[in-house]
Amino acid sequence: MHGCQKRMYCMKNIGGMYFEEVYFILKKNAPDGSSPIGGMDLAMEAERIVREASESLPCRKTAHSPMFGRAAAFALGAASSSALIGTVALILSTL
Repeated sequence: MHGCQKRMYCMKNIGGMYFEEVYFILKKNAPDGSSPIGGMDLAMEAERIVREASESLPCRKTAHSPMFGRAAAFALGAASSSALIGTVALILSTL
């Protein structure tokens, strides 16, 4: 087997939760990405494919550990209790 050459289009920093780069293998008749119009066509097509693929994935909720929920509830309770005590102390100090 002799050498093989494939043209690729790469998208970096796509903002995905699990993926940081996406590579597309271009067809032989794809436009040259070095020209402004060809590069724009490639970018628009790649963004469309990524968008459609992400829309077709089922939504999954991230599961938080029970400890995180307890810690958040404790912090919220402590903050609201402190605010209530501070308000009562302020009112009593003005009397």
